[in-house]
Amino acid sequence: MTPGSLVLVVAGGGKTRIAVVLEVHPSVAVVAWVTGTHRPSHPHVEVDQNSQAGKALRLDKPRYFYPDHIETRALSDLQRRDGRASPQLRMHIAGLIGSAPATQCGTCRRST
Repeated sequence: MTPGSLVLVVAGGGKTRIAVVLEVHPSVAVVAWVTGTHRPSHPHVEVDQNSQAGKALRLDKPRYFYPDHIETRALSDLQRRDGRASPQLRMHIAGLIGSAPATQCGTCRRST
């Protein structure tokens, strides 16, 4: 497992969610999971299902990454999934926690 790997996590409410690995450490990883709930007044990264990133994540509708969906999880709690997130998508997600400037690209949209 490396940054950009796709995994499945059990998120709030017990739902299994697609997540992108942002960092990997010896026993844990920092992951960001998606939701279909759009909260326009909150900082977020939107990924359209028809975009390159959406196809890599195998989305069926637009999905959103939010700062409160970035979590540290035990590696044993992550289920690997085929595919990878692009470096651009990882940069945009990381920007939600203040480690990258706000930018836009053809892969996703970031709103702050």
